[in-house]
Amino acid sequence: MIQFTPIIRRALADDVAEQLASKIRSGTLAPGTRIASEETLRKEFVVSRTSVREAIRELITLGLVERRGNRPHVVELLPDVRIKSTNRQERIRELFETRRAIEVPLTRYAASRATPKQRNEISQLAEQMAKAKTTEQLRPLDRAFHSIIAASAGNALLAELHTKVLDAVFYSAQFDTFLTEDRFSLKSTQILATTSQAHISIAAAIVSGDADSAATAATAHLTDVETRIMSSLRMSTAARRY
Repeated sequence: MIQFTPIIRRALADDVAEQLASKIRSGTLAPGTRIASEETLRKEFVVSRTSVREAIRELITLGLVERRGNRPHVVELLPDVRIKSTNRQERIRELFETRRAIEVPLTRYAASRATPKQRNEISQLAEQMAKAKTTEQLRPLDRAFHSIIAASAGNALLAELHTKVLDAVFYSAQFDTFLTEDRFSLKSTQILATTSQAHISIAAAIVSGDADSAATAATAHLTDVETRIMSSLRMSTAARRY
């Protein structure tokens, strides 16, 4: 007797919820992010407001979204990370020590736990970074690459901590000024450009499921970037003395 799979009729709200949940789990919608308004989502998904409301209720039930006042936000498990140091070199040192403590295990876990879809996304992002021509193109790809790795590790607390640590530094006016100042434009471009091969190595190890190689590649990448940034800072300090 031929066996058939029952056809399940999905509601539009289920499709909306699935897409939003995917963005949350991948890190595209980071913890604490406010979900777009019902009207905005209605237009983007081309569905009714009722479907949007049902989707949000479903995400709240799943524990992915919570209401703050009248607006839904991606659930946060940890408070914001605040780095008080005003000394650039000290700030960078703290950042990379913290990134090594968090990102290396996340990369190792991702190599063991990532789904086939996540491995494919990581590989595609690495390829896109290799093709990027400017710092402006590289920075969002770099952030997305590390975010999807964190989301693939299967540890929501570590992934959120990773996001908050990066936000505390990379989205600060002080660090952004460092990357965009004219005298650092060439240096910052070199720093980001040299990460292309490193990301390809990390991605290849994750795709193949080689946790040890993934951790080694992540450590080497972070050490290389830190060394280059610190070198630029020392040169800047020396230049200001004359």
